[in-house]
Amino acid sequence: MMNMRLTPIVKTLALLAAASLAACSGNGGPSIPATRTAPSSGGAVTQTIVGLGDSLTAGEQSGALLGDAAMPLPDPTTLFSPIAAIGIVPPTQENGFFSLFYSSAKGMTWAEQANPASSVLPLVNAPGVGNEILPANPAYTGGVPFATIPGRSSCDPFNLSAYSYASASGSVRLNAGATTYDLGVPSLTLHEAIAMYQPLTTTCVALFPTPANAAQAEIDALQSLVGGESQYFYPVMEKYALPGAELTPLKAAVALHPTLTTVWLGANDLLKYAFSGGTAPGLDITSAQVKADMTTVITTLKSAGSNVIVADLPNIVQTPQFAIVGVPPGGQAQCAIQTWLPCILAKVVGLPWSAATAYVTGTLIPADTFLAPSGSNNAYLTESGAIALIEAGGNPAALTANENGSYFLTASFAQQVQTVNSAINAGITAAATANKVPMVPIDQIFAGIYSGSGTYFAAAASINPGICCTLTFGGGLLSLDGLHPSDTGYALIASMFVQYANTAFGTSIPAINAAAAYGGAGGVYAPYPDPYAPH
Repeated sequence: MMNMRLTPIVKTLALLAAASLAACSGNGGPSIPATRTAPSSGGAVTQTIVGLGDSLTAGEQSGALLGDAAMPLPDPTTLFSPIAAIGIVPPTQENGFFSLFYSSAKGMTWAEQANPASSVLPLVNAPGVGNEILPANPAYTGGVPFATIPGRSSCDPFNLSAYSYASASGSVRLNAGATTYDLGVPSLTLHEAIAMYQPLTTTCVALFPTPANAAQAEIDALQSLVGGESQYFYPVMEKYALPGAELTPLKAAVALHPTLTTVWLGANDLLKYAFSGGTAPGLDITSAQVKADMTTVITTLKSAGSNVIVADLPNIVQTPQFAIVGVPPGGQAQCAIQTWLPCILAKVVGLPWSAATAYVTGTLIPADTFLAPSGSNNAYLTESGAIALIEAGGNPAALTANENGSYFLTASFAQQVQTVNSAINAGITAAATANKVPMVPIDQIFAGIYSGSGTYFAAAASINPGICCTLTFGGGLLSLDGLHPSDTGYALIASMFVQYANTAFGTSIPAINAAAAYGGAGGVYAPYPDPYAPH
């Protein structure tokens, strides 16, 4: 068996995977319904804008949510030298798609969104909920170009305080008690947006002892999947989720009397299904379930007088959280646009390309046929799977106890995940069509970029030709957890929301420019270059 000298990446990949779990082709968009539920005046439509969603609406990046724009780098000369010029741990919330959408519509600047006195975001205090993964000095990490903030864990005292209404208000939020319009609760599922009015758990401390067997490990994994929204519920809903009051995110949105609401939900139904091997309870995973719950959301908001714009989901196995087990048919050049296991071994770990491909074809696939692609389907290794594989010296037997979930997706289960992915999107589309609201086709946009050709790919690749941006790991559109967008990626998504809103509602929201976010142009955008994209 080939000796894989991959030890330096183990710790960092473990942190990446933990952060990811604690968290979401064609080139032409569908026609946009012209039906409006509010006055046609652009000013009237944008009078009160609300965002209802999960971590994608909240602006989570690299496994954390942070609103404080003045958190100093722990050691700018070593650990975070690539962003030393910024001088701070980059905040995430101000760079989210809803923040950009709102700011552009209302004429606000990034600095105003970062200011607790003027922001409409539920700004999270330093050091943030979660533990943010940042670009790092490879000399410090032993060759890995990223790391989490040292001295922290995702269950340190600050993270633990997020579960309590009193402490979340008193220490986690910068602008406690402020009227906020971003109701994005990370890890929230579609049905929870309608029904959840308090945390499901009260602590991030494990409720079970150290797993003694694979069954116990799966129980613990399910706990972390189900409990993620509990950690973020009070920090986001502090003003609305009063103890004893059954005020859900949807009810909170209605209470704000919105004239325009962005709705982006369903990603956590899909992710929890995938990471639990299809066993996580209470998920919307059929098109009928999704249509019913999304219809409830849409009609409730429309009945309250709001225009509504929704979005569907990308194909999650096309995000860099998942590496295709196989050799890219286009060779190493394909690593520039898609994430394959040999690309990770070569780009992140540093194996020569010949060794990376030889490992996959000569050791991994034959040794465990359950990983092998079946027909036209692919198997996928997750970041957790990469940890186990590396720690076992490359022995694929280390993966067998965690089939279909935290370590990898077999070809057959990956097909099930994609079936659920398609079902969720079908339900969202059906609800949007039936209720005559516009839908931003995120699936089509991401698929176009992932394909490496066409209009969407050309637009992303033109941000900095030959350098940025694509959907591969480190390609610039997603942050380092492999699931949440970078500043540039969020700006690209915001630009589509603006286009579809303007077409559907007759508004004149100024365009969002992803290249300006990439370069750190200031104004609506962060005043520093995107720290998660190559320059």
